[in-house]
Amino acid sequence: MTTAVDGATLATDVRALQVKVGGIDADISQINDRILGLDGKIEKMGSALGTEFRSALSSLGTQLGERNRTPWGILISAAGLITTTLAFVGSQALSPIQTDIKTLKEHLVPREEINYRAATDEKRVERLEGLEMLLVNRRYDEMQKLIDRLERQNDGLRGLPSSVVAK
Repeated sequence: MTTAVDGATLATDVRALQVKVGGIDADISQINDRILGLDGKIEKMGSALGTEFRSALSSLGTQLGERNRTPWGILISAAGLITTTLAFVGSQALSPIQTDIKTLKEHLVPREEINYRAATDEKRVERLEGLEMLLVNRRYDEMQKLIDRLERQNDGLRGLPSSVVAK
């Protein structure tokens, strides 16, 4: 499929493109003008702020220089502000330490409790030793009774004739 392009169609297309390109160029130049205008305004604002700041400092210096007395109100206010700031920072630095100390205190066993447990454990050990000795003595007595009984039986067998006793 071939399309024929005539000179008139091409000319209108070229003019349309030139109009669009011309419109873009105009937009770019407007943006450049706005940026340059903003730069100027920012520079003026910066210089005005600097001038105002310098004049404020010089007037403060003049006021302090004209007075022959010390501005105690300002100095006390500054000292109070510094003290408050340091107290706040210090409390923030100490709060984790205080929290850890509180946690440790909650988990600690009082000395009286430790002494009570130790005494109770000693009493238990003494009782167990006493029970052990009692059991050993009972076992010894039982064994002694068994030995005595076996000796009596053995003595009773000695008096029998040898034909009755199995060897």
